[in-house]
Amino acid sequence: MTRFQENREKGVRLESDICAKVMKRLHKEKLAANRWLACWAGQTQFEVKNGLQSFTVDLAITHCNSRKWDISGIPCAHAISCIFFNKQDAEQYVHPCYHVSTYKPCYEPIISPINGQNMWRPSGVTLV
Repeated sequence: MTRFQENREKGVRLESDICAKVMKRLHKEKLAANRWLACWAGQTQFEVKNGLQSFTVDLAITHCNSRKWDISGIPCAHAISCIFFNKQDAEQYVHPCYHVSTYKPCYEPIISPINGQNMWRPSGVTLV
């Protein structure tokens, strides 16, 4: 109950649209994105290169071949390179499960406290 209440209070203090830890991780990915060169292939598809390494990214289906974005729901450096190429905001590509608007309702219900063991009715069952 204590942790639930603490998370409810955190939700009230959040100022951005995305949770703080995710914003911190997104910031790290943004810094790493400058090492990647996005080459537009057409529509929302890109090839992202860094030396001999390359990945394909599709912004429309939020997919990168590195699978980092697919697994976490947070755009990877490759995807962010493409997002910046399109002059868009990386925050709009973060999965909705990390949005504050999703986080807050999870902690809105109140967990009712229960009485301690000393207040329990005897069941008559003996433990073996």
